[in-house]
Parts: sequence; structure tokens; C-alpha cells
Amino acid sequence: MSTNSKMALLTEHLRHTPVSLLDDIIDSINKLAWKAVDAVEQGLSTAPPEALGLNIDPSDPKSVELEAQVKLEIEAGAHKLETLLGTTIDKNFDKMEVFALRSIVAIPDDLEDWIRLPHYEGLNFKHPDDAPTIETIRLQRAKVQEAQRLNRLLTAESSKNTAIINRLRSLRGLPPKSAPETSKAPGSSEPSTNDTAYPVFAHLENKADLADGTGDTPLSTNAAFVLSQLPALKSLLAELKPQERLLGERKKADPNIAEGQGEKTWRKQRVEYIETQTRRHLEKVVGLELGKNGEVGDGEWQAEGRKLAKGEVQDLEKMVEMIGGGSSEGKDEKMTDV
Repeated sequence: MSTNSKMALLTEHLRHTPVSLLDDIIDSINKLAWKAVDAVEQGLSTAPPEALGLNIDPSDPKSVELEAQVKLEIEAGAHKLETLLGTTIDKNFDKMEVFALRSIVAIPDDLEDWIRLPHYEGLNFKHPDDAPTIETIRLQRAKVQEAQRLNRLLTAESSKNTAIINRLRSLRGLPPKSAPETSKAPGSSEPSTNDTAYPVFAHLENKADLADGTGDTPLSTNAAFVLSQLPALKSLLAELKPQERLLGERKKADPNIAEGQGEKTWRKQRVEYIETQTRRHLEKVVGLELGKNGEVGDGEWQAEGRKLAKGEVQDLEKMVEMIGGGSSEGKDEKMTDV
């Protein structure tokens, strides 16, 4: 096995990486070294001058300057001592780290395949016969997605049908039917049911006494139905009469309405008359050959000429035969004379 697999096995066994253990040891040694240097610096700084072999007279300016110089030397010496200890510790503990990773916190190659950690006991790495495979998982996922898509389609269709039913009920003058509470799929658009439509079929709900009628008296039943519908029909007729009068006034004011209904207005008739007379003048008087759309024929392109009748075509064929026959007879006579 590779070094990474060994390191992973040690990490799983120790619950932390071996390098972190060695780093903790080195950090502890560095902290102890820093505390020792701080203690030395504090001891030298708080020691009396006589203990350091100095005779300082407070009244002598040179002695005061010497005391300040001694403090600076103590700080510089403590810094040098700290640097020396840090360098020595790093150098030696780097060697210790390499040795520990190679010899102490290490797994021999011949022992690595035989190690079983405590939490490995009781594990069964054999796949059961009914274990799901990648194909079965993919198939099941496709089924779930298809079921979700079908559910969204059915939900949208149900919402549309409910909206249509509500609109039909509004045409009959009935209150809208409450839609079932279903989870709305994201991205699905539900048709709006707030459109208020005029109840044009509301009169059909006015059954009067028809519900109590039977098939024994069909005449009275039909008469009752007709009488029940008369008020609604009268109201509709009263609403349509102003609309009819308004349409008649618009038709008189705008002659183009008649044209839209298939009738030619006097303006269009006048335009067609002018176009017809102009075309006739250009063809007979000026002598132009005009096409179907009024285009003028030139030397490169000629429009279709006048269509010949069947009798005219037959007369032309006879003339061609006569001319051709006469020339051939003349040639024969010349040949006989020779």
C-alpha cells in the first residue's frame, strides 16, 4: 500500500493525523522555551545593579546613562537567546519528526494488510443478492421523474378544467365551484377564474313549475317552459335593439363597412370604371399591348395576344396547306418541263 493509505489508516486509528501529534509536541517545547527566556529577562531586569557587578550613583549622569545601556543590553541578549533556542529546537525537532514518522508512528509494509481496527469487527463486505445496482437505481429514478411529470400535467389539466367549469357556471348565473386544494407545481400556470362573464344562459335556470311537471301533460309543460323564458328573452331583445340602431348609423356614416360585408361601394365602382375605360383607350387608341395586371409589352417580352376562336384556327391551317400545296405543284411542273 502507498504512504497515503498508511497515513489514512493511522489517522483512523489515532483519531488525528500523526503530524498533528508531533506538531503539538514541538509547540509545547517552544512555549516552554519562550517562558524560560521571559523569566531570564525579567530576572535580569529586576536584579539590583550590585548583583550585576555595577556601581551606579544616582547623582552621577554617567551612572544613569550606564543603567539605561545595561537595560538595552539585557533586552538584546534575551532576544538573541530566544532566537538561538528557537533555531536549535526547530533543527533538532525536525530530525525527531522525520525519525518518528519513519520509525515510531509508522506501519511496516508486511503488517499493513493484516491490521483490523476495533470498529471493523462485525462488518460484512459481501453484497446481498437483492442489493440495488446502478441500472435498477437509474430505472427507479426515471420512473419517479415520469410520475412527477405526469402529476404536474394532471394537476395543470385539473386546474384548467375547473376554470372552464367555473366560466360555464358563470354563464348560467351560478356561483363558481371551489377547486380542490392541490399542490401547485412550480412553473405551471393556472388559468384565472376571476373573469366575470355575462350570465347569458341564466334564464335557463328559471324553471318555474317545470320541476313539478310530468310526462303526462307535455303541452302544459312546454307552455310553462316557454312562458318562463319570455321575460329573459324580452330583456335580451331590449338590450339588442340599441345595438342594432347603432350599427345602422355606423353603416351609413362609414361606407367601407358595406365593402367589408361583400358589397361594392360607389367609390370602388367608380374606380373600377375609370380603370376599365383607361385600359380600353390605351389598347385601341394608343395601340399598347397591356398584360393582365396592366404591364406594357416591349421588344424583349410580349404579353399574350388575343385568343383565337376554333374556327379561326382551322381557317389558318387551311391557308397554310393551300400555300404549301401550291408551291409543291409548281416545282413538279418545272421538273416535268425539263
